[in-house]
Amino acid sequence: MIALTNRAFSTQNLIYGTIFTLALVLLILSTGSSTTTTTNYFPNKSSLHQTPLFADSTDSTNKTNPLLTTEGINALVLENAFPRASDRADFVALRTQCRRTPWRKNVYISCIHNAGDIVVARNSVLNCIHFALSAGATGLMLPQVEVMSVTSSSAFKTRKYKEMGHFFDVSWFRNVMLANCGNMMILDRIENVPSYEYATFPELVSLQKIMGGGAETRNTNGENFHHKFDEYIAGLSTQPSGKTPVIVRLDEQNAYGFKPSADEPHIANNFGYLAEFRQDLIALSNLVVDRLKQSLQNAANSTSEITGASEFIGVYFGPEITSSAEQKSALLEKFARATMELASRYRIKLVYVGTSDDDALKHIRNRAAEVGALVIDKRRMLTGNEKEYFDTLDLDQQSIVDYLVLLKANRFLGSRQSPFSNQLILKRRVLTNETLDESGHGRDDMIGETEFREQDMLWQ
Repeated sequence: MIALTNRAFSTQNLIYGTIFTLALVLLILSTGSSTTTTTNYFPNKSSLHQTPLFADSTDSTNKTNPLLTTEGINALVLENAFPRASDRADFVALRTQCRRTPWRKNVYISCIHNAGDIVVARNSVLNCIHFALSAGATGLMLPQVEVMSVTSSSAFKTRKYKEMGHFFDVSWFRNVMLANCGNMMILDRIENVPSYEYATFPELVSLQKIMGGGAETRNTNGENFHHKFDEYIAGLSTQPSGKTPVIVRLDEQNAYGFKPSADEPHIANNFGYLAEFRQDLIALSNLVVDRLKQSLQNAANSTSEITGASEFIGVYFGPEITSSAEQKSALLEKFARATMELASRYRIKLVYVGTSDDDALKHIRNRAAEVGALVIDKRRMLTGNEKEYFDTLDLDQQSIVDYLVLLKANRFLGSRQSPFSNQLILKRRVLTNETLDESGHGRDDMIGETEFREQDMLWQ
């Protein structure tokens, strides 16, 4: 845990830092009104994987904001969403595994109980895909996701479900599966199962039930799971056939069923790319990061070059971190003091806070200002049209933009008991070769006493 020190800047550095921060504020304010970008994220237009995001929407010719039209948002995606890390993913090991898998006929997998923050929901979706692959199922219905409450960002169990495309790039998923594991059908919904009207639906099932273990059971052997699944199917009263397909529905215990370390490293390191986020959300995050870095560079050029001038700290303060007002107040102050320490230690003048909590954002902003650091969030870096489009997104979709921006922060501060923070740190370590600075510190720090107990179950 970080402890706040009393180190102070030298007079000269304090002056430089103050000038730098003032320049940064002016540049960020001007950035928010700009409509231009500085980075070409899409050098090769043949990389576009999916059809227009709003191909099924009605004509929007009367709208003044181009981003609220099919053509406008697709232009934003084309300009800002690429290249993606997933475009460089290697699915050779997945293809090899699919060739070795004994595939069952007339058995289909369905999972709609994928709830939690975006990291937990994504983990559930990936476990669902892994379940279907390991079982050798005939087909997989596109997983659905239980969305957050629109009034409370801490309410995950809403019983309101969205299609997989609410969060993820479905066309990308279909294309990858078709190219690497065409043995398994990908279906839009249960009604697309052949002879659906005669299908049998066993009671909701979990990996734990199939493996014959308790709630803490995790799969660590793919062949053993396949054998257990065969036994489960053989025990059903109605056996699968062309006339009576079996549709296996997974229950709510699906988030942490398969352990990534149980797979071959090449599969484990690339499997998460099957659930790539939506292209419009990636585009918005890239715009935010690009403008952050451009503002930092311009501010540094307008003052004098100082340590940390081109870096920013990422902080995540999410709804799953606290359970009471008192706990929130105490933890928020710890976050604020830790942010101040990081900004002072590395002389960083810009802090990006990923949160849907306006009070948390305000508190961290006010405290960070005491050491000359400017705190901003995603909305501060978007233009008017972009903000209007951003406001059409649900809270959980907006949190994906935070996640993607925080991935690219030079330093990150999160919560030990937060799945979001834990997965983010693991992903950051995969994407970069983490090194320690001269004082022995890494790039990432965590606040809190309680460890997230499923850390080794998070897919990257």
